Amino acid sequence: MDYADGTLWFGTQQDLGSAARTFYQFSTTGTQLGTQQYSGLTGNNYLGGEFAFAAAPVPEPSTLSLIGLGLIGLGAMKRRRRYG
Repeated sequence: MDYADGTLWFGTQQDLGSAARTFYQFSTTGTQLGTQQYSGLTGNNYLGGEFAFAAAPVPEPSTLSLIGLGLIGLGAMKRRRRYG
């Protein structure tokens, strides 16, 4: 499963003697979307693959609270100058 786009990838054993291995991309409904060939996998038996999932970094709660306190402080300073 490729979590980046929600598709499934499968390989085949039909190209064991070729210079490149072919992987097939399918939708979750079973429709073939495309193929991708990878060289350097000759002689290896790959029937499936796993892709690295790079999630966006999530800020730490302490970072969010410091940003929030900073914004509150800036708002208080602005309010004090306006009405002070």
